[in-house]
Amino acid sequence: MEVVAVDKSLYTQHVHQRAGLFHTADFAAFNAAKVEAVHYLLFKDSRFRLGLILGTSGTEARSPFSAPFGGFSPIQEEVKAAVVNDALHALERWLGKQGYRRVTLILPALYYDGRFLTRMINGLFVFGYRNEQIDINHHIELPINFDRDYPEMLQKNARKNLKNALKQEFLWKKLSPNEAKRAYEVIAVNRSVRQKPLRMSWEQVLETSERFSADFFVVEYQETDVAAAIVFPISQQVVQVIYWGDNPSFSELRPMNFLTYKLFQYYVSQSIYLIDIGTSTENSVPNYGLCEFKESIGCSVSLKYTFSKEVNVCS
Repeated sequence: MEVVAVDKSLYTQHVHQRAGLFHTADFAAFNAAKVEAVHYLLFKDSRFRLGLILGTSGTEARSPFSAPFGGFSPIQEEVKAAVVNDALHALERWLGKQGYRRVTLILPALYYDGRFLTRMINGLFVFGYRNEQIDINHHIELPINFDRDYPEMLQKNARKNLKNALKQEFLWKKLSPNEAKRAYEVIAVNRSVRQKPLRMSWEQVLETSERFSADFFVVEYQETDVAAAIVFPISQQVVQVIYWGDNPSFSELRPMNFLTYKLFQYYVSQSIYLIDIGTSTENSVPNYGLCEFKESIGCSVSLKYTFSKEVNVCS
């Protein structure tokens, strides 16, 4: 198998983006200023099998370099284990010839494409990659008949909290682009109080959302924004919650239970039935309260792997 370095346009023509937005050449090009170089790679034997976008700085290569996940993209529907192994061997040769000494791959959560990712994880292990992190990722598969079936997906405490939240004078609102900063400001308060990092500035969120059509939501209580969510489209069938949170001063009123209920209801109305809620770990260490909350509102759990390897430079 050989590695063919191509431009953004040719990469897009060949790679079928089953994992969605974060694997696209458009998203990589949008964030290209964050690294020294972006490489669009196709893996070919008798035909093109896989694609991979790498961002490189110094002697390090990463996929993704500015996204929640990255790694290889299948071009065919079914990619066998032997093809995965051939591609990893070809990648290592290419990296060595280019002078890169370290590569890091952050894979999507397993529910995105369990068959392919299982083969990829096995291949990475066999080829001596180090498993740097194993994160817990939550997602929810929403029922088509949401109003009838969703309450049955809730744990007992979540049903009680939602019942109480629905009694409050909450107003749920999808924000216009001119109002979108309101959602970010609620989340910034939440992260500040809880001493958690907020990795994207408002300017970065705004710029990305304008290019890729993010959704912004708030919950109002007595003319105060008390909870919010920022959601990015991943594909025609999947969206991902990039940020959500409440103002901790109002947590006892359960605005997050109200927010998630209305959020899920909204996306069902848009024919979206799978929402990636994101990781509930920091460097693989679970945030137990966050895990319990997500699972109480009907989320399922799967693993998300990060691998790295030191590469021998070829002379």
